[in-house]
Amino acid sequence: MCSIRTPKIVTHRRTMSIEQYVAAIDGFGPSLQALFGTRLKEARRKADLTQTTLAKLAWLTRQYVAKID
Repeated sequence: MCSIRTPKIVTHRRTMSIEQYVAAIDGFGPSLQALFGTRLKEARRKADLTQTTLAKLAWLTRQYVAKID
């Protein structure tokens, strides 16, 4: 019989409160969204997919995909 062992994950970071987290990421939202959109567009074009095809595969509307990339 084979058993699977999972490693114990130990973090030494203190957890942040939601207020600390929001303060830490404040201002990064727009740039991260733009970066995600750029990477999505690059991956979509590399895969030779149209926005419509990607939207159908992801169960999204084409208009939503267009807003992202």
